[in-house]
Amino acid sequence: MPGLFFFIALALAPSLDGQEHSQAAPDLVLNCLQYDPTQASVGLDWTADADLTEVVISRDGKVIARFGGTERSLNDLEIGFGIHRYTLQGRRGDGTEVAVSCSISLRPAPVAKVFCTQLDPAIPHVIITWRNGMEYDEIRLYHGKELEQILPGQTDQALRENLPTGRFQVAISGVVDGVESKRASCPGKLFSGSDLKFTLKTKDTEATYDPSTGVGEVRVSVTAVEDQKNPGYPNRIQGFQLATGYDPSLLDPVNIEPGSGLSSPDFFDGQLLPDGVTVGAIMSFRGEVTLDLSSEKEIAVTTFETNIDSLGETAAKWVSELEFKNGLGTGAPVDTLLVLDGQSIRPTLIPGRLILRPEGMVPFRRGDLDGDDHQNIADIGVLVAILVAYDEMAPLDDCLDAADTDDNGVIDLADLYTLVGSIFSAGADLASPHLNCDYDANPDQFPCSNYRGACN
Repeated sequence: MPGLFFFIALALAPSLDGQEHSQAAPDLVLNCLQYDPTQASVGLDWTADADLTEVVISRDGKVIARFGGTERSLNDLEIGFGIHRYTLQGRRGDGTEVAVSCSISLRPAPVAKVFCTQLDPAIPHVIITWRNGMEYDEIRLYHGKELEQILPGQTDQALRENLPTGRFQVAISGVVDGVESKRASCPGKLFSGSDLKFTLKTKDTEATYDPSTGVGEVRVSVTAVEDQKNPGYPNRIQGFQLATGYDPSLLDPVNIEPGSGLSSPDFFDGQLLPDGVTVGAIMSFRGEVTLDLSSEKEIAVTTFETNIDSLGETAAKWVSELEFKNGLGTGAPVDTLLVLDGQSIRPTLIPGRLILRPEGMVPFRRGDLDGDDHQNIADIGVLVAILVAYDEMAPLDDCLDAADTDDNGVIDLADLYTLVGSIFSAGADLASPHLNCDYDANPDQFPCSNYRGACN
């Protein structure tokens, strides 16, 4: 063809993004890019060493645009998913022509955040959830490489039932106009209920509060540990969720934070509820960090303030259970679970005990002034000595409350008469506490800070 010269680069190499680029012509390079995976459109740009007087763009053999020689880009919109081939022909000022091509595979955006969860280790079912990357015509679910199920395009979860125990791999893809996105996989392992054993505890906790105001702070830890007899010990935990209860008449939750056994989880959040606390944690969204529970580790800490309406102006010891309480939450019910290989493991749950004590006070037995755990004539002698030499003896006694036998805030002869009457059954019993060790329910100027008797 006289006067017409075509330089056509036909040697095409595939790239990781599904595109093919021509080997660079000496004076012309064409690039094809899919800027938005949710849109079936292509961005073209080109460079030329020599000035061009005309540029012609073809797609799949059909001319779609003509430009002057100064243009260097084109957006080809809404062309449909699939494989497309573009050719750029350019005319130089001397009348010669050059050409270069590129191919691109336009695929729908893939689904994201695929999770495979065995909700109950006693049941061989797996629920698969994912987030759709765009609007699809259909969803395809694969088991390994085999197409297992075709679902409506808006579906974002599926249930696989009665799977055999062991490892499995699920893949999900979206389809638009017959073109399939890249598959997003979810490998996992299906366990039986007896395969793996873990133990979670709410730690026994002791705390104090101001008996005059009821103000106090309580920090409650949850720990976790793996049984050394587990197959594959130590297994790597990917995340967990907790649901714990508390006594709202004693405590108000104010904060939840990772325990000292967690190292910067990618996600940690919780709910402070009127009847409990929930926590969810993911160690790493990319699976790069897991939790080793070969030794007992603190995984969550809840901070409570004491309920001043209940504890204000009291001096009692309060005991409450720190229990696990499944089914809590304002949205989907939260149960206590560990996640391993994408599967949920139900651990053994051990509740702890909370003991709240009045600050600066100890339990005592009223009338037991010598600390021998009985009220007898020896205590009468001690009380007589206190009455005779109060100024000398009172500073030496850390539990004068035991001598205030009628609990009126004053130590006088009336206390002696009350003690004598109680011992010899000639009068009323002593004010509480006198039968067993306990705190003064009506704190006064005689706080008991160091009782000599044997109180548990």
